[in-house]
Amino acid sequence: MAKKSSKAKKTRFGNPATAAAAEGATASNVISFSDAVAQRAKAGLLPAPMDRLVPAFKDWMAAAGVPTEEIPRLASLLMNFFRNYTASASSPDPTKLDVKLTGQMLEDAGRFHPEMRVSVSLALNSYLKFLLTTQAWTGPHTDLLALLSLTDETIFAPSSQELALYVYHDGSDPAAAGADRAARPYVLWAAALLEWIGDGRELTATGLLRRKDIAAAAACVEVDALGSASVQLPSDGQEPARTVTSMAHVPRLMQYWQALIDTKLIRVRGKKAEPTKAGRAFLRAPALALQPTAQLAYCLFYDETIPYDDSDPAGSTEAAVARLLAAAASSAPDIAIPFEPAEASHPFDLSDWQALRVARSLTDLATAGLVEQGTVLVVPQSVRLGLTPVLESLDEMITEADSSH
Repeated sequence: MAKKSSKAKKTRFGNPATAAAAEGATASNVISFSDAVAQRAKAGLLPAPMDRLVPAFKDWMAAAGVPTEEIPRLASLLMNFFRNYTASASSPDPTKLDVKLTGQMLEDAGRFHPEMRVSVSLALNSYLKFLLTTQAWTGPHTDLLALLSLTDETIFAPSSQELALYVYHDGSDPAAAGADRAARPYVLWAAALLEWIGDGRELTATGLLRRKDIAAAAACVEVDALGSASVQLPSDGQEPARTVTSMAHVPRLMQYWQALIDTKLIRVRGKKAEPTKAGRAFLRAPALALQPTAQLAYCLFYDETIPYDDSDPAGSTEAAVARLLAAAASSAPDIAIPFEPAEASHPFDLSDWQALRVARSLTDLATAGLVEQGTVLVVPQSVRLGLTPVLESLDEMITEADSSH
């Protein structure tokens, strides 16, 4: 068994209370990429030379060995780019592009979605090489070299260490987001457990609930468990409540108990747990407790995405969960993130175990209302405030691990 490092499973709280929704894109004189595509696609406004250049570009790509299925996609991306370019340039000419304007448009595409930046960059880079090899470029040679460098897809490809940048915040009203969080199971469970604690509950010498209280506490988080001095096996085909000798053997109960402590909704003093002033306020009006409900989401996301062993965080199953969550919280959750955790090998082949672990984490998060599973996985807007700082922590762990190798 691998030894847990000294920095393993860092404390959940850096400063999640100060985490705010991502700010809107920086204003510029360039029309929004998505708006321009929607506007100009209907009007079909493209520079006149594109009528002959696009077919020639497709033929060039085919001759250059570009996969057949990729050719129409790259051509479509290029035409969408030029619709936006035409809307932003005073005298658009597809044979000599403005370097500054092109750079601004690529930045705008990246703000819409990091993968959009990569795709547009690839299409434009291919087009520029087409202009170069066919001698169709009519602008300064230095501009062409600058554009080729600017659109190099290796520059624009997002780093595997930057998952947090994918999270998209739509600027929803904080009060509405708080009300939405308050209605989700994870908040309802936390509130039920806090209400059960009441004025206080006696604890064991190890700071855990007494066995006789486990069943009632577990029921608050919708787990059927019974505290007992010994584990009892089911008999006669019956399925009684699972018996446990310690609260520590009920993972969801332990998770929510620790989350209440970490968010300072309860305090543990000696052999007693009791609600704090903040905890009582939370119970009176969960929908108004904007910070605690976001912090609770942070705790639960943290538990599923931050690995215990920080020696190779990028290769952990938690990183695989994080990659899926980052995509699910992006502006286009149907686009996968190019971040494949290294497969574990020695001493065991954990590929099957890793898949099960990822599936279990996503199921637990879905049950808690922190992700929604439909055609694609989506992290609800209201809880993304809790996800961003978690992904930032994982990004930091990966960077630190890489720099130490």
